[in-house]
Amino acid sequence: STAQYDAPKKNYYRYALTTAHEADTNWSAWSLNHELSFAALREGTYTLRIQAKNVTGQYTPVRSLTFTIRPPWY
Repeated sequence: STAQYDAPKKNYYRYALTTAHEADTNWSAWSLNHELSFAALREGTYTLRIQAKNVTGQYTPVRSLTFTIRPPWY
């Protein structure tokens, strides 16, 4: 772990959200914001990748979460 636990406001984060049909991973810019919100995602399978770095430039491994949004049941 490379997160700066004694100074969490100095950790930077980036993320990428891809679908199964996308070959490229377009990362966001590094940011101090540690919250994400996605509105109006269409049905499908997505992979969210997240990475952090601290003020000395040490990176965490990329972590990923794959999830599926199903069509409405009605």
